[in-house]
Amino acid sequence: MKCSKRVRVAIFIILPAGFAMAQEPGSAWNFPDFSASQIYVTPNYPSSKVHFSGSMLLVQRDRVSTLYALSSAKVYTTTTYPDGTRSCVAMETKDAHMVVPSPIAFLYYPNLKISAAGKETVENHPAQIKQGEVTGPEGVIKFKLWQAEDMKGLPVKIESQMPTGVNFNVVLRDVELVSTDKGLLAPPEKCIPSNKMWQDAGAQPKTK
Repeated sequence: MKCSKRVRVAIFIILPAGFAMAQEPGSAWNFPDFSASQIYVTPNYPSSKVHFSGSMLLVQRDRVSTLYALSSAKVYTTTTYPDGTRSCVAMETKDAHMVVPSPIAFLYYPNLKISAAGKETVENHPAQIKQGEVTGPEGVIKFKLWQAEDMKGLPVKIESQMPTGVNFNVVLRDVELVSTDKGLLAPPEKCIPSNKMWQDAGAQPKTK
């Protein structure tokens, strides 16, 4: 007697503990909207104000504001001059070496691999520790971050090591879980592409 039923075989792959699979850029993160002070532990850079919402990250330092459109790998740097005029340069993430790096932006680079690394209290917040790597313009960037359990997983501390061996380590303080004005996080309308900024020194658009 022939069996008319089809037998389906399910194959299960067991991964070793701590194994980190590659994911799409930023797919592992679900950070809340927030504003905070970004304090550089190393190197000794001036602190900055950061605003985060969805896939947009704004870093404000003195007269320079850098807007990261994380989902499209675009960066916009706006400089405000003493007379009130402003100029803007637009670039790809791979060309963002001309701006002071933000470790938060590193987390959205491609070829993301992450794994759990325990728990710890940092900056007075109970936090889950994650470690992993991404691929930056110069090679693999290794990172470790502490996500505050009492602040919806916000990364209160990030340590990152560049392919060159330089470390960018920051902590976030004065955190507010608030939504930033969408107008502040909108890409500027008048920006000159970075690959054209030196072609004509007078071509960079300035606005009031």
